[in-house]
Amino acid sequence: MQPRLVDERDITWESNTSDFRVFLVDGQAVSAFDLDSVSLDDALAWAAENAGTGVRVSIALRDINNLGQPGLRRLVGDPV
Repeated sequence: MQPRLVDERDITWESNTSDFRVFLVDGQAVSAFDLDSVSLDDALAWAAENAGTGVRVSIALRDINNLGQPGLRRLVGDPV
């Protein structure tokens, strides 16, 4: 990782909400939930409230690539 100092004003827009996919992994069982128009903090809180003891959580940003294909950008946790 190579952190570099940036000017925080170099962007033209910002959004406080996004669309996420939350995975709850309990052993071999995986449950996936879409959360629309929420903040990452909201997604983390929802996952914490809904994951039982020993359940792993993974959160991804739902996005569209430059070819118009839907995909995920992993933010929290390991790939499922």
